[in-house]
Amino acid sequence: MTTVISDPKIRQPIFVGRQPILDSAFRLFGYELLFRRQVGLHAGVTNDFQATAQVIVNAFCELSMGNLLGSYKGFVNVNEAFLFEEVISLLPAQQVVLEVLEHVTPSPALAKRCAELKKAGFLIAVDDLEHYDPAWDPILELADIIKIPLVPGKESTLLPLLDQLRRFGARFLAERVETREQAEMCRALGFSYFQGYFFAKPSVLSGQGLSPARLTIMQLLALLNDDNSSTHDIELTIKTDPSLTVNLLRLTNSAHYGYGTRIHSILQAVTLLGRKQIARWLQLLLYVEDNGNATPTPLFRTAAARARLMELLAQETRPDLADEAFLCGVLSLAPVLLGMPIEALLRQIPGLSTHISYALLSHRGCLVSYLNVAEAVENENEHRLGCSFDIIEAEGFCPEWVSLAQIDALTWANALKIGE
Repeated sequence: MTTVISDPKIRQPIFVGRQPILDSAFRLFGYELLFRRQVGLHAGVTNDFQATAQVIVNAFCELSMGNLLGSYKGFVNVNEAFLFEEVISLLPAQQVVLEVLEHVTPSPALAKRCAELKKAGFLIAVDDLEHYDPAWDPILELADIIKIPLVPGKESTLLPLLDQLRRFGARFLAERVETREQAEMCRALGFSYFQGYFFAKPSVLSGQGLSPARLTIMQLLALLNDDNSSTHDIELTIKTDPSLTVNLLRLTNSAHYGYGTRIHSILQAVTLLGRKQIARWLQLLLYVEDNGNATPTPLFRTAAARARLMELLAQETRPDLADEAFLCGVLSLAPVLLGMPIEALLRQIPGLSTHISYALLSHRGCLVSYLNVAEAVENENEHRLGCSFDIIEAEGFCPEWVSLAQIDALTWANALKIGE
């Protein structure tokens, strides 16, 4: 049984849910942020909304959520009460998109407040607009982004709705996009942004198999798992792929590693980095698009953050499992990216530990508790975040500590420059 991690100095835990928002090139533009706190840790809270507002402000100010977002925008749901809260001025205006919720009642006072916030530097979004209502005109005239959900069976209503809204000059964001086909349709209609997990559907890449670049990565991971393979074997395999060669030299010469001299050869790079760092780099390169641009897919930071969180959990309870926990986290999302069953994926990497194979194939064993916790705190939906505290405690961890570990993992993943 995993031991409970607890520290009395850690205050009430905050968990951050993030749903990616992509631009018209299907690159990461920002995240819709969901903030949750554990209920019942502090007595005497009489204003639930004020408490929620404070959680959001704490996330940005105390937990440096701005650093976690990097150059990406953070979309935050706001109701009328939050819009008029003074604490909103503490948020980083240039990074935050305020999503005015659909159940808000439009009014002159609300429009005036949105104008003030826009002047202060915030972007204004109107959330979940399914039907045009002239009462919203004063808000729509201020909106930078209008979010429109896709409703199954009602695709034919999209174009008339967009035609009614184009005069406001805002950009359109399609919500609940489930497939790449839906995303392509919306892009053709004039949508600029897309929200949903369409890029994470196995059907997108189903039947395509591994590309030559990813096959090379699998071969290298197999070599690194083989104690009998030599540095020369690894060097020769890397050299077969020019993009790997360039990325490795870029990685080795980055400020992150800070070597005193420039590295000019693959052999130098492999020797200096060592097998562990090479393996970690390759694991994350699975999530870089092989389209010649070496651009991370939208799943890249999700996989990196999951892997890092699992590693941190293991470091506190079973340090001997930390490296395996990281790789297990990376590979747990790879079948979604590659459109192939986990069994077929694992056959491409002989020599994996039984701990990893057992966790991914049977969802059992000593790594599963870390995987369960990482999945529970990620970002799929509000309900899942609501039950994450129960899952964390059921696995024997302290929510306060896990919330800090999640912030650490998100920060680490956002700082990665692989393929950028």
